[in-house]
Amino acid sequence: MKKEETGSGTVAEYIKAQDPAAAQSLQETREQILAAVPGATELISYQIPTIKYREAPLLAYAAYPKHCSLYTMSKAVMERYSDELSGYKKTATAVHFGAGTTLPATLLLKIIADRMAETDFMLQQREAKKMARRMAAKKGRS
Repeated sequence: MKKEETGSGTVAEYIKAQDPAAAQSLQETREQILAAVPGATELISYQIPTIKYREAPLLAYAAYPKHCSLYTMSKAVMERYSDELSGYKKTATAVHFGAGTTLPATLLLKIIADRMAETDFMLQQREAKKMARRMAAKKGRS
């Protein structure tokens, strides 16, 4: 696992600065994500811990006074798992859970896999567009 930590402090410092219950939740979430994401990097982005996969933001997590949050960064993922997330408070792209708890490991692993697939697809699309532009430029020079 490659670590990239920027911004104000490190991910470890962010977690350590939380109350013990929230720190436990964040550390467990962090470990599960890092174990499941090959080549993951982590950094502080927008003042919260963020996991990158293939140089693209994949997930983020944070602690707040009344809860912890997992940011899926994907409305589609939140919609796909709406039934499994029905017991949690949610926003369009985040799920909130109590300090001292975590999301069920099987659910978190499914969310991670879906986000990785979305990222892979997005990066493939981006590469295909670049290739098309190169081909068009090459054709224009002929």
